[in-house]
Amino acid sequence: MENIHEFEDPALDAIEFKEAFKVLDDSGATWAIRKLSAIRMKLMENTEIYSQELNRINQWLEKANNKLEKDENYFVGLLTDYAYRVRVKDNRKTITLPHGVIKSRVSAPKVKVDDAEVFLGWAKATEANELIRVREEPAVSTFKELFDIVGDKVVLRATGEVVQGVTVVPEATSITIESE
Repeated sequence: MENIHEFEDPALDAIEFKEAFKVLDDSGATWAIRKLSAIRMKLMENTEIYSQELNRINQWLEKANNKLEKDENYFVGLLTDYAYRVRVKDNRKTITLPHGVIKSRVSAPKVKVDDAEVFLGWAKATEANELIRVREEPAVSTFKELFDIVGDKVVLRATGEVVQGVTVVPEATSITIESE
C-alpha cells in the first residue's frame, strides 16, 4: 500500500493545491494523478475498514437481539391469544391494563388479484372497462427515430411540426480520470 505522502514534491507543498494549484504541464498532471490515486486508495481502505466493522457490529446486534426477539414473539403470541378469547367471550375490543393496552379490530374483507392476466382477460371479455387502468407516458425510446433537433427546437421528422412539451438538452462533455 502506497502512502499518500509518498508522492509529495517539496516544491509543490508550498502551494495551496486546493485553491491555487493548476495543472500546467504533463509533470504537474502526473503529480496530480499520483495524489488522486493515493487518495482513492485511502478511500477504498477506509471503506473496507468500515465494512468490516459494520459486519462485526451487525453480527453482535443479531446475537444480542436474537433471544429478546424470541421472547417478544412469545409474549405477543400469549397476549394475542388472550385478546381473541376476550373479544369472543366478552366482546371487548380494547383491554386497558396498567402497563399497556391491547386493541383488536376487525377489518373489512378486501379483494386481491391473484392472476392479473386472467382477471384482465375476464374484464375485457365482459366489457368491464372501468376495472382496467391504462397508464399513458411518453415513449422516450422512440424519440431518436421520430424527432430531429433544429437549433433549440424539437421537430417531428415526418411533418416538420414543432413538438410541444419537450426541450433540447445540450450535449455535454464527460471527463473520466483513471488512476492506477
